[in-house]
Amino acid sequence: MPNGGPIAEHRHEKLSFPEGFLWGTSTAAHQVEGNNTHSDWWRWEKDHPDRVREPSGIAVDHYRRYEEDLNLAKGLHTNCYRFSIEWSRIIPHEGDIDRHELEHYGNVLRAARARGMKTMVTLHHFTNPQWLVDKGGWEWAGAPRAFGEFVRIIAEEYADLVDFWLTFNEPMVYVSQGYVMGVWPPGKVNYPLAYMVYRRLIAGHKEAYRILHEVGDRRRIPIRVGAANNLISLYAYRKHRIADKIFVWFMDKLWNHSFIDATRGYHDFMGINYYFHQRVSPGEKRLFGLMVDVKQEQRDMSDIGWEVYPTGLFDALLDVQGYGLPIYITENGIATKNDDRRARYIVAYVKELYHAIASGIDVRGYCYWSLLDNYEWEKGFGANFGLIGVEMPSQERSVKGSARVYGEIAKENGIPHELLRFIGHEAKL
Repeated sequence: MPNGGPIAEHRHEKLSFPEGFLWGTSTAAHQVEGNNTHSDWWRWEKDHPDRVREPSGIAVDHYRRYEEDLNLAKGLHTNCYRFSIEWSRIIPHEGDIDRHELEHYGNVLRAARARGMKTMVTLHHFTNPQWLVDKGGWEWAGAPRAFGEFVRIIAEEYADLVDFWLTFNEPMVYVSQGYVMGVWPPGKVNYPLAYMVYRRLIAGHKEAYRILHEVGDRRRIPIRVGAANNLISLYAYRKHRIADKIFVWFMDKLWNHSFIDATRGYHDFMGINYYFHQRVSPGEKRLFGLMVDVKQEQRDMSDIGWEVYPTGLFDALLDVQGYGLPIYITENGIATKNDDRRARYIVAYVKELYHAIASGIDVRGYCYWSLLDNYEWEKGFGANFGLIGVEMPSQERSVKGSARVYGEIAKENGIPHELLRFIGHEAKL
C-alpha cells in the first residue's frame, strides 16, 4: 500500500489517511495579494473593462495580511500552504530585481514554516510581467529563457525554504483561455499561436526543472519539482458510439496527458487540479462531438456552472497513476455562497481520495482551493471558493463552517464517521 495505506485501527470511527499526509490550502498571488501593478492582468483589467466583471484592486490584501491569514490556516490544522510568487513583483522591469519583494516572499515562506507548514510554491500562475508581454509574451522565443532567469533568482533565494516547486499552474488552461477562447490576456483566437505558446511553456518547464535541480545539487538541498495540471474527467454521452469514443480519447490525450507526456522525465511528482467532469455528445452536423452543458441537464453545479461530481476525482487519478509518480491534489474546491454545500463537497471529494489510496494510487496530499474568498479572474469577486470569508470593503476575515469541517479532517488525518453521515454516506468498511 503506497505511503502507508489508509488503514484505521478503529475502523468504525473514521476513514484514516496515511501517516504524513498533507492537508493544505492554496492561493495565487494576483487573486489575493492586490496591487500587482506590473502584471499583464493588471493592465488587462484597466484596458479591457468590458472583459472583466471588476478590477482586482487590493484584492483581499493578502500581501499585507499574510501573517493573519496563515494564523487562520494554522487554526484549521493544515500542514501545507501553496501560494505563488509574482514574477512581475520580483522583476518589475527587464533586468531590474526588486530586493524588497524578494524579502517579502522570504518572510511569507518563513512564516509558513514557523507554523509547521510545508511550502509549495507556484512560479507561474497565469500572470506575466508587462515588460515580457511587450516583447510578445510567451509568443516570444526568448520567453522560456527569461522565465528561467526568474526561476534562478527564486531558487538561489529560497531553495532551503521551499518543499515543493510547481513551475506552471494549468498550462492548458493558460493556452486555451488566452489563445483559443480569447477571454484572458492576450485575448487572441489563433490556433497556430496557441500551439507555439504551448511549446514555449513546455520549454519553460524543462528549463525551470533543470535550474532548480542545478541549484539544489550545488547547495545539497533536496528539490522536488512538478506542475499543476488541470484534469478533466471525460465520458462519452453515447458510450457505444465510436465517434464519441474517439473524441473522448482525443480530448483526454490532448488536455490531460499532452503536457505531462511532453515533459516526461522532468517531474518529481504530479500536481493535479481537479474541478471538471464533462460528457461528450455529438453536435449537429459535426463529425465528432461537443461538451454537454451541465445546465441543460439540470446537474448539481457550483455558482459558476461547474458540475459537482466527486467520483470524477477518482477517475482522474486512475487516469494518471501510470506515470509512477507521487500525486498531490494541488487544487480542488467549489464556488458557492451556500457554505453547507461547500462542507458537503469537501467531505465527498476527500472520501474519493480515500478510495483512490485504498485502490493503490499514491496520493500524498490535498490542497483545498482556496484558503480565502478571492479575485476569480474575469469573474471578479463573485465566485466564493474560500474557507475563510472576506467581507468587502472592510477586508474582515471570518472562518466559515466548511473551514471547521475541513479542519476536523486535517486534525484527524481522516474523515470522522459523523461527517460521512453528514453527507449521507455511511462508511463502507
